[in-house]
Amino acid sequence: RRYRRRRRSRPSKPPTCGSVIGRLPNELLLYISDFLQSSVFSYVCRRAWSLLHGCHQTYEIDNKSPASDGCMWQDLAIALCKETKLRSLTIKCTGAMSGPLERFPALEALCAMKTLCVVNLNLASQGMGFNGAQVLANLKALPSLHTLTLNLTDNKLGDDGLEALSQLSHSRSLQHLDLVLACNGVGPR
Repeated sequence: RRYRRRRRSRPSKPPTCGSVIGRLPNELLLYISDFLQSSVFSYVCRRAWSLLHGCHQTYEIDNKSPASDGCMWQDLAIALCKETKLRSLTIKCTGAMSGPLERFPALEALCAMKTLCVVNLNLASQGMGFNGAQVLANLKALPSLHTLTLNLTDNKLGDDGLEALSQLSHSRSLQHLDLVLACNGVGPR
């Protein structure tokens, strides 16, 4: 009797880019990914993975959670400092923020990200005030930012905060700005 040695099955390699995607230039892959604003496209093949993985991030911060004593904002600031390829970012906060302004280091880190093209921030009822508006106005310096959506409902911005946010109009790259500013004590009293 002869015994055959069974070959161990090797793990399959990630798929290579198919004929159509393989011929697309990297810049076009980035445009498609930016249009989708999702990491889904990075799973198409190895080349797309290496180019697009980590380009689109979404964070949710629950201020109602008993564990959210500002450490979520600190973790976000650390994570943003490590991101080098980030092209779109969505941050959604739930629950009114109370206490000191731990979120500002995260927003300051965001203002230093030169690769960002699309930013969606839902910061309703976070007590941003004038200081928060000043930090957000620094987004105007991002060279690649073309779409910015800010929900700043009920943040006690006042007239001074609104004036600080008006600096966003001086951005050279910004093409679309969507501001939600309800309930901020703006205008005549």
